Amino acid sequence: MQETEIIYNVTLLVWYLFSFVMNIGLTILLVISKWKINVKANEQGWAAIIPYYTQYVFFKIAGKVKLFWIWLVGGIVMLLSYLVLLFTAIIGFFGMLSIGFYNTSTGSGVLIVLVISLIVFIASFLATMVTNIMMLVGLSKNFGKSGGFAAGLIFFPFIFFPILAFDKKITYIYNQQYGWNQYGQQFNNQYGNQYGQQYNNQYGNQYGQQYDNSYGSQQQQIWNQQQQQWNPYNQGQNSPGQNDNDQNQNI
Repeated sequence: MQETEIIYNVTLLVWYLFSFVMNIGLTILLVISKWKINVKANEQGWAAIIPYYTQYVFFKIAGKVKLFWIWLVGGIVMLLSYLVLLFTAIIGFFGMLSIGFYNTSTGSGVLIVLVISLIVFIASFLATMVTNIMMLVGLSKNFGKSGGFAAGLIFFPFIFFPILAFDKKITYIYNQQYGWNQYGQQFNNQYGNQYGQQYNNQYGNQYGQQYDNSYGSQQQQIWNQQQQQWNPYNQGQNSPGQNDNDQNQNI
């Protein structure tokens, strides 16, 4: 019997140590993954190690900032209702030891508070769970993944968060999809080139022709005047050398 108990206790101790180490390792892996995801989304990586703020950043990355406040209020209410529930449960447990406790006004009040705190706890828990699921769905979508990947983030976070963080093919597309990157580039490429070409074709040719007609003619006139000044004998007069040659021919 003693050897069996020793083996059982040693096995149980090893299992506890293994579970502890695994939990620590998975927690560190999850924090590193969230750090990388923040960096991918052009956010501060260190936000992954700050409680509550890391959730705010994730709601921001998912495009669900307004839901964060519902999640935050729900979490605070859930914590407070849990403390009230725990306190009233302890009072109710000791009240059960005395006969007729719940028949008194104090016992009835404890029972009412216990029921109300339980209802509030369940409601706040559901609110935080639903908002967190909506955030993970938005997070998956903004990284270009489907609803199946969002389900993986919900049920298998220690597998799908590292995939989202370390897979270089997965990029953050929220700004490109809803911000200026996609629609701004599309507008510039489509309407900028379209109206730019129209402007160049219409006004460029128009002002180009005006410039050629106006300034081209003016420059040509100036050039002709300069040529006349440089060679005054071109306009119906011969140069002095030509006059001498004509006289010699006449002789």
